[in-house]
Amino acid sequence: MYRQWAIALLFIFYLLSACSHHMTPATLQKQIEDRLSKEPGIFAVAFKDLGTGDQVLINGHERFHAASTMKTPVMIEVYKQAAEGKFSLGDSVTVKNEFKSIVDSSLFSLSPDDDSDKELYKHVGEKRTLSALVYDMIIVSSNLATNIVIEL
Repeated sequence: MYRQWAIALLFIFYLLSACSHHMTPATLQKQIEDRLSKEPGIFAVAFKDLGTGDQVLINGHERFHAASTMKTPVMIEVYKQAAEGKFSLGDSVTVKNEFKSIVDSSLFSLSPDDDSDKELYKHVGEKRTLSALVYDMIIVSSNLATNIVIEL
């Protein structure tokens, strides 16, 4: 997972460099494709220079499972609501593993076997700060932390 974040950060730097150095979209696309060819997996990149309208689309029509990408907007909403004073990032939240389905209101729980973070499951019933749960959600990709944060 950390390797994926490093690759993502590398591409952010590529894109920022392209904007500041007025790199052509074709040059930028070639640099990105060259770098991606050294990594296992299938990647997609979408970039649009809002000043010029130039864009780069690599595997733009490839379908990907969204998976943990939904955790980023959840984190953004946490910070937005904290800034509005609805709660504090230092607030204590009880770790639990029972949630209501948004589809049919049935109760469900998560399995540590299906989560990249198995540690948090050992702390059900204990309290964690909201900040720590957001950290686990983003850095460790904890599905349990994500469900707790979404419920909040």
